[in-house]
Amino acid sequence: MMASQELCRFYGRRVLYISFETIESTENFIENHSGAQNVGRYLYNLFKEGKSKPFIESYIIRDEFGVEAFSPTKGRNPLKDMSEKEFYIFLESICDSGRYDTVVMDLGNCLDNVNLSCIEIAEHICMVTVPENNVFRESQYMQYLMCRFGESILEKVIRIENMCEKIQCRDDKVNPDEQTADSFTDVKLYMNKERYFTDKNKINRISDEGAFSEKISELAGMLMEPA
Repeated sequence: MMASQELCRFYGRRVLYISFETIESTENFIENHSGAQNVGRYLYNLFKEGKSKPFIESYIIRDEFGVEAFSPTKGRNPLKDMSEKEFYIFLESICDSGRYDTVVMDLGNCLDNVNLSCIEIAEHICMVTVPENNVFRESQYMQYLMCRFGESILEKVIRIENMCEKIQCRDDKVNPDEQTADSFTDVKLYMNKERYFTDKNKINRISDEGAFSEKISELAGMLMEPA
């Protein structure tokens, strides 16, 4: 979400943020006071036979920076229950709306058919790890993606190490020899362990100052680079 806000604020992108989390955290970042219908209702109307495509504006909430998202449902996220065919119908409806030039999808680490479809069509893939992560598990994850999509998938990956110590967060201090032998891609961005949130009406905001904010800006710049 933070990168989405950065793209809106400083790059003038028209961004739709889509959460594929099982239980969404969207309302931690966007206040839902618009009276919009939720994403579950949007999917019902979209897939209902004989109905025209729903007007997307009626299901959208937005923050003060211009980032838009579907109003979340309570409980399990219905986007997790889509078939692969339904996912492409859903994505086509978003493209047909003509509202967005950037779609940011928050996938988590599940490799179900919908997530794999997102990975296949993505221009950039942000892969977030932490220093204590299981290297073997990460290696298996990347091997599966390469078997599924070919080694060219690595060209789209922006590997981010999150929650690292301050001294590690300066890229010019990182020793390349310290990269793990099992890593298929080098770490491109080190995110500071400390995060600076401001609390505005219980909505999380990144402070405009601090190392974490600077790294979010760097990430947005990487996302703007051609694939």
